[in-house]
Amino acid sequence: MWKFLHHPNVLPLMGVTMSENRFAMASDWMVNGTIREFVKVHPDVDRLGLVGLCSKSCHLDSVDDRKKTQLVGVAKGLIYIHSQGMVHGDLKGVRL
Repeated sequence: MWKFLHHPNVLPLMGVTMSENRFAMASDWMVNGTIREFVKVHPDVDRLGLVGLCSKSCHLDSVDDRKKTQLVGVAKGLIYIHSQGMVHGDLKGVRL
């Protein structure tokens, strides 16, 4: 279960609720919103630095290399989740 997961790339489960036959799980509130919302407000942000992988001084050979590098943090979290016998089920930018 999510509440037992402990990894730097996975938010902890804060609680669950049931309302009108709808089940919801809650994680920490992210002050800056999702990664998509943050990048919209700060379009010039160092996106590699944002995901903690590289600073602007990184020398990657291509745009494709940069895109692959940005996904490493997400992938590490997913690898951990899968190693615990779980799957995410609905991973997308509004959840990062």
